[in-house]
Amino acid sequence: MWVSLQAAVAVVILASICHGAEGDWPVWRHDAALTGRTALQGELRDEPAVAWSYSLTGMQGLLVMDPQKAGEASTATCDAPLGAGYLNDTARSWGVRPFVYELAAGKTLVLSESATRRVGKIHPDLPEPQQVTFTDAKERSRLTLTAWDTPDGSPRVVWSSPPGKAATERWNICFGDVDGDGIDEIVVAGHLGVMVYDPRDGKLKTECRYGHRSRGLIAVADIDGDGADEFLNVALFQIAVEVCDYADGKLRVLWGDKIELDIFAHPRMILTPFDALCDIDGDGKHEAIYNIYNDHGDEQWHLVIRDALTGDVRWDIPKTVLNDSVDLDGDGRRELVGIHTEGRFCQGFGPAFIAHLKPGGLDELWSRDAAKWPYRRVR
Repeated sequence: MWVSLQAAVAVVILASICHGAEGDWPVWRHDAALTGRTALQGELRDEPAVAWSYSLTGMQGLLVMDPQKAGEASTATCDAPLGAGYLNDTARSWGVRPFVYELAAGKTLVLSESATRRVGKIHPDLPEPQQVTFTDAKERSRLTLTAWDTPDGSPRVVWSSPPGKAATERWNICFGDVDGDGIDEIVVAGHLGVMVYDPRDGKLKTECRYGHRSRGLIAVADIDGDGADEFLNVALFQIAVEVCDYADGKLRVLWGDKIELDIFAHPRMILTPFDALCDIDGDGKHEAIYNIYNDHGDEQWHLVIRDALTGDVRWDIPKTVLNDSVDLDGDGRRELVGIHTEGRFCQGFGPAFIAHLKPGGLDELWSRDAAKWPYRRVR
């Protein structure tokens, strides 16, 4: 990788000439289309020269914690670099490999998941494999359930939901028992809220409208112990956090925080860990967890942990981004896995840590000055 210092200086100068007036460059990368470039033509007279270069490669290492040594707080060690066959041998446990099913007539079916496709036992009365897919076609958008339960192993469409704009601009499909009837419904995070579909016939059972674009993360858990699941929505485009609850035959917003709905300025950013709705401190209650940048106007990332039932902020830890929380040592308590940050950059090599929560902050069990966590779940 190389960068021309002369070219970079020229671009900055030209950009400042073209967009000198206040407000002409209202957002990072210039405008809502993120063009980030000037309309003027440059006049480079000399061939660009490499001013400096920096290697962006790094060592992949395996972090090992022994569950048999749960009594020892810090049992993490860093193993030697992984061999070339490591990912191939462990790909399925990392969620990289697709689902493979052996069908009738000797056929093999390979299915993979994405934001618009989920695989598993979706219809409670039909065998696997099944998949539910989302077709994003504005007013013609619909969900479709497909099963491979025919004698010859060929697919058939079990149902296709009525078309409607309600599911436009989806970001995620998940499952949860919304009404406590023992059957997991299909939950779609759509354009302006959450839609809940019956897995048996594809009909819309209920929905919860937020009044803003809800594209982002949706997580499911029974946070109030009533036998029905609630939903945490963390919107990434128009930044907001809500928890939806089912009561009196419909979904309602239990609590919500509209952090930043202006889609043009965006001085804030928000990121979610892999498990954003869980009991992270071991008190038997669920927490809603996210990382947010510049919410205090300090141009720093903060790890924010809120009571999932009330929305009250329990921890606000500056200069910290959480990647995941998982019980690494088998003692029944989650460890926090993340990095410390300085400024906006948060997705590269940095001071990594494994820690427990304590009043007011983190109790670090392990740390390394320059490490980077994977973008898949820590296992």
